[in-house]
Amino acid sequence: MANTGGASAWTAAVVCLLSLLGLEIVSRTVITNRAAGPSANQVAALDTALRERTDPPAVIFLGGSHTQAGVAATRIEEQLGWPRGSILNAGLSNAGPRDVLRVYRANHALLAQAKTAYVAVDVTYFNRNALNRTSTPAPAWRRRATLADRLRFPGPLDTRVDLLAGWACNVWDQRTTWRQELIGLALGLRGTPRGARGSRLFDALGRPAMARARAPLTTEALTREIDEAVDRRMFSYDFDPESFESLDALVRQLHDDGVQVVLTEMPMPAHFRALLTERYAEPLARWESEMRRRYGRLEVLRFSGDGYGTEDFRDADHLSEHGALRLADALAAKLRTHSTPPR
Repeated sequence: MANTGGASAWTAAVVCLLSLLGLEIVSRTVITNRAAGPSANQVAALDTALRERTDPPAVIFLGGSHTQAGVAATRIEEQLGWPRGSILNAGLSNAGPRDVLRVYRANHALLAQAKTAYVAVDVTYFNRNALNRTSTPAPAWRRRATLADRLRFPGPLDTRVDLLAGWACNVWDQRTTWRQELIGLALGLRGTPRGARGSRLFDALGRPAMARARAPLTTEALTREIDEAVDRRMFSYDFDPESFESLDALVRQLHDDGVQVVLTEMPMPAHFRALLTERYAEPLARWESEMRRRYGRLEVLRFSGDGYGTEDFRDADHLSEHGALRLADALAAKLRTHSTPPR
């Protein structure tokens, strides 16, 4: 009986070990590749909203949260006298070039009918070590973080221990992604698929999934946020090959689809740009040189932050509703001279 009990214990231990090993393999080969800047709910909601559109847009804006917050599509349509739905803001919070490429491919049937695509670019989008938060690194950062990256992370001791544990165990490292996948599976089994709020995703200005506006910032508060944000975005600057490859693929596919591509740099506070030049002149110059080398034949539309005030920004580098309305004037002027009105 003792031998039988011992054998059962060993069998249970082996099964447990193999199960954990199987989960780790799935995590490293499948789950980690689903880690993205935006949450699964945000992605699903945008996909749902785009699937519900019946009329194809003439102009699309693709990018991350700067596009999401800054492009007031309906105001631009009003100024141009274009039909509602002619301009589409498909920005997605925390989206990098890899995520933007996924948005285009996932909604290709709709987006490929556009005549012009304005694709947002910024030096911070191409830093593989850029950080959105200093205390809890996002799954997208963890997906590619090396052991050296984790050891250099500028967080408290408990965060560094967490990152080292994640390097050893990917299931732990991608626990947020696992949770999102399991929630999605559970919702599907209940018959309530993720993304239901996509039918009411856009606000009155045509911006997707905009959170409730913050209280207006003072100039001092905005300056403090900028000082901290610039260093996070540019932390340990190193080119991200995946981001460049994703933008290459997006531009190539847009061209193959007959869509004109315009690269766009959104307005930033003057202090933000000044700090970039002062503190990170070398990586900024390298990025500008690489962009010229790769995309020198494309038109680049740069919007300066000059003339924008504190009230035009909701935080360190995102336009407020007031700022989006101001940018709408400039975008409408651009489209009036460079785009054919939709029929």
